[in-house]
Amino acid sequence: MRETTLVFIEGLPGGGKSTTARYVVRSLQQAGGDASLIAEVEPDHPLNVGGILHPAGEATGEELFRSYTVDAYVAESLERWRAFVSSVSGLDRVHVLDSYPFQNAARVLFQMDTATEVIQAHAREVEVITRPLAPVPVYLQSSASPDALITIARGPWRSLDGPCNPGHDRDDYAGSTLSRKSRVVASARLAHATGSSG
Repeated sequence: MRETTLVFIEGLPGGGKSTTARYVVRSLQQAGGDASLIAEVEPDHPLNVGGILHPAGEATGEELFRSYTVDAYVAESLERWRAFVSSVSGLDRVHVLDSYPFQNAARVLFQMDTATEVIQAHAREVEVITRPLAPVPVYLQSSASPDALITIARGPWRSLDGPCNPGHDRDDYAGSTLSRKSRVVASARLAHATGSSG
């Protein structure tokens, strides 16, 4: 059986990450495990460089982009990862991270016009830092990616207090075909990671 205390939920914006992350946490808790969700938009998110300046939810990131150089962003990001791993190491709890490590780290580095090599080096370092937690990545991929990208481009997006996807409230969104597929993928990955059968 593979032991993990960290699950990454990743994919395109609007791809069902938040819905899937909530589902994974609920499933682990229903199975008797201790699990917590670290949502993409959370006031004191331990990994969001710049804190409230981090571009997520209502924050555009304009101030973060004016305040941080690439080197400063990478340094703070890696320090936040080290502090996070240190704070959760040894706990008998699975931490489910919504939109990390890529959407909320690599995406920001792309927005800062960071060289690909720097982004890759950052990702490799995050992999090394998180290795003691035996992370399980779940990447949600949709065959409807072109449609999803058109929807994303049309925006505007609201915070998690509003609809997760334009034209859908949370209940409708959670019942969509994409989300059902996401739940199946997450269940399969979770079963593999925990050694359970379902």
